[in-house]
Amino acid sequence: MSNNSISALVATTNGHWLNVLNGLGISVNGNKHQACPVCGGKDRFRFDDKDGRGTWFCNQCEPNSGDGLALVCNAFGMKPYQAAAMVAPLVGLDMGQGMDAEHVKRHQQRAAQQQSQSQQAQQKAREKAAQLAYDIARHCCTEATAANQYLEVKGVLPFGSLQLNRPVTLPNRQSFKSDTLVIPVFNGARISSLQFIANDGRKTFLTGGQIKGGMFPLCSQIEAAATIYIGEGFATCAAVAEDRPKGRVICAFNAGGLVEVSRIVRRSRPQANIIMLADNDPSGAGERYAKQAAIAVNGSYLMPEVDA
Repeated sequence: MSNNSISALVATTNGHWLNVLNGLGISVNGNKHQACPVCGGKDRFRFDDKDGRGTWFCNQCEPNSGDGLALVCNAFGMKPYQAAAMVAPLVGLDMGQGMDAEHVKRHQQRAAQQQSQSQQAQQKAREKAAQLAYDIARHCCTEATAANQYLEVKGVLPFGSLQLNRPVTLPNRQSFKSDTLVIPVFNGARISSLQFIANDGRKTFLTGGQIKGGMFPLCSQIEAAATIYIGEGFATCAAVAEDRPKGRVICAFNAGGLVEVSRIVRRSRPQANIIMLADNDPSGAGERYAKQAAIAVNGSYLMPEVDA
């Protein structure tokens, strides 16, 4: 099988990898941290499917990233031509007979149409979630106090976070008790989602809301500070904000968001000293992501000695 045939197969499968991979028994969910279908790692695998190419990342596999065909290779221990032969029937191709250029073009057009429809549906879901987030923040929340149970356990101050003043049940039937800590997710000046933090530390994002590029700047901080700290979890960020009151601290919510948020901050503050706050987790992923973000914005990183 020629490299051209494999490239044509990959082009044809563009936009279909989620279904193709699951059809092969490789269990993946769209853009969520999940167990790796190859190594079994619990929550450090992500199928982000960038540009419909089936892209993924795993902290433990080798190689640790690639496209959809690479994931098939990893999962079954195959060479690319063997993996391509497995994928071909699922997208209506016969690798043995070669691939007609018109056939490939039709598949690409169909994939582009499906991708456009998916993006439109995702945008509608994001707009709906943003409105719900705003309504909850406005009508069901008050400013959090230091007496909030989660904040008391962590030993940190609220720094502008919110807490529910009544029980809330979401459209997907998720329920949250009164006093649940609520951290608004801002994309620009608008709330795009919410993070709910239960008293026992369980964290849940509002379904459908935009998290990518989202952040929460801790209040009572100096907006024009020369040094800006960017971390994952709210508790870590709050501890650093209290310890370093002359800096500006921003919560990026998760390790995968550090690079995106740091780039957004760098564009608005080109001269700032940006320091990433690395989570000290057993897998080392927190430090790895913090280091990547620091390199991306010509900053640095440190690992605070706090329990996030």
